[in-house]
Amino acid sequence: MADKKELEGIVAEIENGVATLHLSEEKAKELESPSFIELPQVGKKIFQGDVIGSIETAKSVENIKTPVSGEVIEINSELKDHPELATEDPLGKGFLIKVKL
Repeated sequence: MADKKELEGIVAEIENGVATLHLSEEKAKELESPSFIELPQVGKKIFQGDVIGSIETAKSVENIKTPVSGEVIEINSELKDHPELATEDPLGKGFLIKVKL
């Protein structure tokens, strides 16, 4: 079973030293339909509590804060053309990034 950490609506599911970050179900409902998602680059070192990106909606821009520290090893490139995946399927196709701890 994966370990979980959460910070301000961003959940990290940790398995085998890799954390997959996604929106919590509550945050996904709150943000509704994002129009743009900014994510960090692969290779970037991130630290727990850092702002690592943002999610833009028609109503607001929300910062993405990481609940874990490590190195970004993958970003969800699907979100560039389909940012709505982050709220429609946060636990699946809508993951944000993967981080090597």
